[in-house]
Amino acid sequence: MLKQWILIFLLLILAGSSTFGDTLLGRDKIAHFSTSMYMFCWNRGFGEDILEMNSSDSRCFGVGIALALGFGKEGSDLWVRKTEWSWGDIVWDVMGIGCGLVVINNNYFK
Repeated sequence: MLKQWILIFLLLILAGSSTFGDTLLGRDKIAHFSTSMYMFCWNRGFGEDILEMNSSDSRCFGVGIALALGFGKEGSDLWVRKTEWSWGDIVWDVMGIGCGLVVINNNYFK
């Protein structure tokens, strides 16, 4: 059921990005992907090892921090740099977090 909700969420973001003329293949997309994946993995490890959270809570902590940073960056672009909000960047952030979840769930780091 969770996979279906994630797919619906990603499709809505994709539809929103195409509506506002945002491109999903811009130059900075790989930076969004890799940074979000790294921030998820790092914060998940921080939650589990330093804050002594259980595995499920540390994953939620990592996802929350990585999403907050992605949305914060877009907010900064909108209000500070006076550029447009990029739903395409958010899509790549979510894909990076998803890739981090796959890596963590398959125990590649253990």
